[in-house]
Amino acid sequence: MKKNLFFMFLTLTLFINNSYAFYMLKVPKIVKIVKKGISSYKTKKVIKKTVCSSENAINGEITEIFAIYFYTSSGWKYLKGTHNLRRNGIDAIFYKKNSKGIYDVLIIEAKYNGSSLKNTLNGKQMSKSWILHNLKKLEIKYPDEKKYKTIRKFVEKDIYRGEIFKLIPNNGKPFVKLYKVKKKGFSSIALYEYRKIDISKNAKLFSKFSKISKKMKKLCK
Repeated sequence: MKKNLFFMFLTLTLFINNSYAFYMLKVPKIVKIVKKGISSYKTKKVIKKTVCSSENAINGEITEIFAIYFYTSSGWKYLKGTHNLRRNGIDAIFYKKNSKGIYDVLIIEAKYNGSSLKNTLNGKQMSKSWILHNLKKLEIKYPDEKKYKTIRKFVEKDIYRGEIFKLIPNNGKPFVKLYKVKKKGFSSIALYEYRKIDISKNAKLFSKFSKISKKMKKLCK
């Protein structure tokens, strides 16, 4: 009797494992949001649940992806993984490196239209305390990626850049406002606008922005 029960248990275990493996093969295909310069990959199921939850969420995602394209196309390298903590963490981390390693760090927050920086339990968004808190979370989430520790040391020593990338829709003639974090306080910050870019008058940027918008809205249908 015990022998029969053992074989029944073994058969059931194998069936469950095989069923799970089959289910995993049926998971929706991985979607690459943007082909060039961006390593943000999500399943359609995840997009439907998070990004597509509201019009504001969709516009926020479009803004962030466009920001990543904007900075990577100007020579910055994008650190993988940060995008996955977008809802509660840093929007994007960029760096520059040479033969000696990383020598320049840029941390950005992407905002759409009237959206503003928020106060959190760990300080205001883009403040030093908030950035350090989120970098530590990234170190835990991605223990094999050593660059987070290196970047954290840059932030601790106040040798990094902080910027806000703000996308304004402007009735179909979008433009971007770039703000520098002037005062990188421990829990508060001060900003100043240093550049305004009319996307509608830049063929390359407008084309990329349009493609990102169309692809994202198509995925969210």
